[in-house]
Amino acid sequence: MRNLVIGINFKTAPLHKVAQVQFAQPSDLLQFLAALKSQQPFTEAFFLQTCNRREFYIIEGEQSLNVDQFLDLLASHIGQNLNRADFFQLADMEATRHLLSVSSSLESMVLGETEITKQVKIQAKQAQIKGFAGKYIQAWVDAALRAAKRVRNETEITRNVISMASLASRFARQHASQERRSTIAFIGAGHYMASIMPHFAKLDCDFVFVNRSDRRDLAAQYHGTYIPLDQFLKAPPSFDVMVTATAASEPIFSKQWVHQQTGERPVLILDMALPKDVAKGVETLSNITLMGLEEMERTLTENRESRLREVPKANPILQESIDQLHNRWQEFDMAAIHQEIAAHYRATGAKAVDHLLKALPTPVSHDHELALRAWAEDLVKRLVHVPILGLKGVVDEFGINAVDAYTKKLATATPLFRHADRRNP
Repeated sequence: MRNLVIGINFKTAPLHKVAQVQFAQPSDLLQFLAALKSQQPFTEAFFLQTCNRREFYIIEGEQSLNVDQFLDLLASHIGQNLNRADFFQLADMEATRHLLSVSSSLESMVLGETEITKQVKIQAKQAQIKGFAGKYIQAWVDAALRAAKRVRNETEITRNVISMASLASRFARQHASQERRSTIAFIGAGHYMASIMPHFAKLDCDFVFVNRSDRRDLAAQYHGTYIPLDQFLKAPPSFDVMVTATAASEPIFSKQWVHQQTGERPVLILDMALPKDVAKGVETLSNITLMGLEEMERTLTENRESRLREVPKANPILQESIDQLHNRWQEFDMAAIHQEIAAHYRATGAKAVDHLLKALPTPVSHDHELALRAWAEDLVKRLVHVPILGLKGVVDEFGINAVDAYTKKLATATPLFRHADRRNP
């Protein structure tokens, strides 16, 4: 059995080229896979699509897949000109490892993110429902999901956040009061503020939204209170955290203003603006914890380096999972071989009994015939274990490819193994 990965991702091509590999409708993907199967028969496949990768995971049939023909067919189905150099191809052990690495987020643009594991699970399930993924793909995906869980649990690769929005919300959560409901003031209504709000929305806090453009959409979406900037500067409500990210060319919040409005109350200020919204000197106030982009980026850099140091700890987990998966696949292959040899032995035994009964000078009774057939069936069951045990030894010593050579040789001289790919359902 040979498994392949053919794909394009952010490591092999610019993102705009990755985005070109797009099926307009789910049915278009099914049509492509059906056309591929008629042109280059494969056993199983599923397509993984994320914001920065498009990858086909394939279990080959008896014939090897021609990648150039694959890409030509793909290009015709999505209506794009595809550059072969933008795509990668992996086979066998490397292909197996790739899916496990992807599912464990070791191949992610954001190392340690967890969304990819859900995407692998959901999209493989869809391929199974549509009939393109079977037991080989399912075993592959199950191994990938188990490896991902172990990597998360047995390393610290997901421990420290490495996105600015996640870090900001974590600082806010750590600063929030444990004795009363905290209030967070968000200053600004631009794209950046909108992008970080889903992270803050998970906090059990009251939200105040402040801007000078009278935009109230964020306040409505996140059940907060809107206050115009002028009013906020004159008489702000009490707040525990202030997140500011405006497009102002000069600082909005002076040291005097911050001191007057906060008094001795501990307050966290996250200045995400460039240029800064908070004037110099505010950081000297004893009750204020001020974090700017520079400080937060230093923390993120340390966190990224911390996650990178965890990657070597994941490698033994992946290798153990790969070994277990390949053993599972070998069990599938050997079960199919066992079934075929057993069926051949049973048919041979039944024919021998038929021949014997016809050759006897006098017919035997029905009971004697049943006894003879039962004896032949029992003999077949005993004999069939001999080649199976031998083949298992061959697999252990030389791998499944040696068994493939054995079955192909038998197919040239016996009725055994002459049918289509035994991995087909």
